[in-house]
Amino acid sequence: MPGMSGGELAASIKRRSRKIPVILVSGCQSVIDTIPHMVDAAFPKGTPVAELVNRIRVLLASRRSVSQGFSRFIPLGSVLASVALGAFLIPKLWK
Repeated sequence: MPGMSGGELAASIKRRSRKIPVILVSGCQSVIDTIPHMVDAAFPKGTPVAELVNRIRVLLASRRSVSQGFSRFIPLGSVLASVALGAFLIPKLWK
């Protein structure tokens, strides 16, 4: 990604809005070890899809219970989680 690393992007998103859930998936263990305080979850590449999906569900459920006033945005969160998961899975399925 030109101009910034994934960790820098995650930190920038969280600085703009702490309400946006951010999950970082990286192939670099040092990034996984140092970034988690800036994101909601950090996983190494190769993490089982079921584990990622479970964490997305937990994050979305916690957002629902904390911000009932934003309930109209929950479907958008679900769609974005699905898109992110699809972006992660499609390259694996094409191999």
